[in-house]
Amino acid sequence: MFISNLFFLFRASIIEKVIDNSEKIWKRFEESPRTLIHNDFNPRNVCMRKALDGVPETRLCVYDWELATIHVPQYDVAEFLAFTLAPDVGPVVRQQLLRYYQDTLEKETGKTFNSDRYIAYAFLLTSCFFNLLY
Repeated sequence: MFISNLFFLFRASIIEKVIDNSEKIWKRFEESPRTLIHNDFNPRNVCMRKALDGVPETRLCVYDWELATIHVPQYDVAEFLAFTLAPDVGPVVRQQLLRYYQDTLEKETGKTFNSDRYIAYAFLLTSCFFNLLY
């Protein structure tokens, strides 16, 4: 009980810091490049489709797009990681996954993102989602 209360207080302090700095954080997000995002990108809204005749590889299928909007690209990956990664997954693995997503996004869109800023925003969003979920 004592440990869980300490953990709750720690999580609450993180959320409080985000709220206290929300104006500054939002301003930074507003300055960031935008892209189409799903805006509800979690395991309930994705599935894998097996390879079919004429399509040689398994494909990711994303559905339930009614909340889609233009926003920072880190939002979708942060939400997905918060729902799918175990709480004990460390920052090195999270950063590797975020870098992979960034590299793929840059390749597919032709846009480039400041890597340090991209990772910082993604970590912030992932932390917010994670602290609200667990």
